Amino acid sequence: STLCMIHCLALPIFVFLLPVMAKPLMEHDIVHVGLAGFVLAFCVMAFLPGYLKHKDKRLIWIGFTGVCLVFFATF
Repeated sequence: STLCMIHCLALPIFVFLLPVMAKPLMEHDIVHVGLAGFVLAFCVMAFLPGYLKHKDKRLIWIGFTGVCLVFFATF
């Protein structure tokens, strides 16, 4: 029960401090490149099955436009 109490008290503090601790990491360019790659992979996994199911080319164009905006903002 002591471990549970420590966990319950520490978790809100950790969640509150997470943005402060992540700020130095976000200053590196490799982080932004990695996040853009994650967005690209996530979008392909999301839009490709939707396109194959519905055969609507607008889905591809919407996804392509969104990914292009993310890459434009990143680079």
